Amino acid sequence: MKHAPHFYDETFKRRALEMVAAGRTLASVARELGIDVKRLSYWKRTLGAAAAAGQKTPDELAAEVRALRRRAERAEMELAILKKAMSIFAASPGRD
Repeated sequence: MKHAPHFYDETFKRRALEMVAAGRTLASVARELGIDVKRLSYWKRTLGAAAAAGQKTPDELAAEVRALRRRAERAEMELAILKKAMSIFAASPGRD
């Protein structure tokens, strides 16, 4: 019977790769974390270059883009509200 697949987040993968980069063997890190050596080796091939260079992975970049888009949308909405309020206050009678 097969086991259900495990999904690991980017933080977990980076920490595992940092342990390997610190001089530990793939086997010892995999054993300690309870993951397969082949999986850790795959992460090292695919994510290792980016992690070693301090670059963000594509998943991290996509998450950052989504967050920045949300912030931009919110800022645009706030700007529209402020412009509307400014026009209301500028047109209101009874100002001294």
